[in-house]
Amino acid sequence: MFFGMYGVSIGHKAKASAVTLVMVAALMAAIGCGGESQKVETASVSDSTDIKLIQEMFMEAANRWHYGDKAVLYDLEFEYVQDKYTYDEYLDFGQIKYLEADSLVAIVVKDVTLFDRDSAHVMADAVFVGPSGDTSHFLDENPYHLYFHRGRWIHPSVGSIDLQLEYEEVQRVADSAAAAEAMLEDL
Repeated sequence: MFFGMYGVSIGHKAKASAVTLVMVAALMAAIGCGGESQKVETASVSDSTDIKLIQEMFMEAANRWHYGDKAVLYDLEFEYVQDKYTYDEYLDFGQIKYLEADSLVAIVVKDVTLFDRDSAHVMADAVFVGPSGDTSHFLDENPYHLYFHRGRWIHPSVGSIDLQLEYEEVQRVADSAAAAEAMLEDL
């Protein structure tokens, strides 16, 4: 998929085009979404807002990649990944080897399937302008798996929804224990 097309490498010493195709699939793989779906064709006002937010997320990612900002992937990760790993440690995962996204000009959302506002499958078209000025498009056959997390849509590259849910449960239990302890101290 698109983020993978931006020169992300998993350590292969293959030609750039082969690395691009491998990265398209590898970097964008994510856990499936749950819940009942709502297709764009029957979008409500809130669905329309979500679709706009998803498009804005992709455009910000494309713009940041275009200018060499690798941190965009880290910013689109789940909270547990950002709490557990610093940005430098994240880069050491070996998934981001080099960056060549200067030809990417846009990521255009083509179709969105929303799942109870917590997740979505998105089909999107990457638009590139080559050195000759020719424009090319890449529409992956596999959807992006996005999650609504901390008030915004994200597309984690290495994070897992299952691990994020475990992380949130641990936080909930810790917060509950802290509240109970505070109540005991007040007595």
